[in-house]
Amino acid sequence: MGIQYPGSGSYKPVTKQQHLDAYKQKFEEQDLNKDGVVTQQELLASMPETNNPNAGFFQSLAIMHFDSKDTNKDGVVSFEEDQAHAGKVFDTYDENGNGTIQKNQGLFGTPYKDD
Repeated sequence: MGIQYPGSGSYKPVTKQQHLDAYKQKFEEQDLNKDGVVTQQELLASMPETNNPNAGFFQSLAIMHFDSKDTNKDGVVSFEEDQAHAGKVFDTYDENGNGTIQKNQGLFGTPYKDD
């Protein structure tokens, strides 16, 4: 369920725009009815099914993450809320302030795509 950065290998820097674009792609995948917002039900339905005994734990984490994105507390995450969250995540992990993040900067939950 992690973010995939097109054209960026494991140790290549990722720009903020690449990060926002990856979040946009994930948002579009989660917006199952294409109405421009993601509900908790859509989020859970978009998660891969698994026989993992910890699946309930991961669903709980996803709901907590959803709640943190829903800044106006209307029960849905809009594209604007998602992008604002993505920007904050990027800024948090751009530890050296150079405008890029790398795998070794530890973006938890956002694995890089290996080329």
